[in-house]
Amino acid sequence: MKPLAKKREEGFVLVLGLILMLVLTLVGTLATRTAVMELQIAGNERQASQEFYVADSVWQLGGLWLGKRSTPPDWVNVSTPLSNIVRNYGDGGDGVSHEDFTDASKDGSSLEIPYWYRIKDTGSTKVAGYGKGYKRFHYEIDAVAGGRAHVSTRVNKVYKVDY
Repeated sequence: MKPLAKKREEGFVLVLGLILMLVLTLVGTLATRTAVMELQIAGNERQASQEFYVADSVWQLGGLWLGKRSTPPDWVNVSTPLSNIVRNYGDGGDGVSHEDFTDASKDGSSLEIPYWYRIKDTGSTKVAGYGKGYKRFHYEIDAVAGGRAHVSTRVNKVYKVDY
């Protein structure tokens, strides 16, 4: 009887080895898939983070654009009854509307991410302590990077308008 039992055990090791190899292959495949997915998530987070920081920097370009002006900018077109656009998205100049902008009308790029900015005039108030003829103009700057990240901020600029 012992020779019969020995023959049955010889195949058991082979089957056990194949099952173990199958389990290890499945574990390895799942680990690889998880790692690939986590790398994709990390890449997407990195891209979104870069786009946000570019948009966060671009509104400052709008501030520089306003800072270089010695007089309040003219309106380009009326956006709403409460605010007027004084600088549009895109590189078409202040007299051209770029409401539906594309990559071809970008203002520039940083880290190979295209960006745009628009400035709206939201009104003005008299300025106390500056003397006669000075007004504080209120602006809203919208900055967009990569078409997805959007940062909006408000800035004020004092101009002498009555002289």
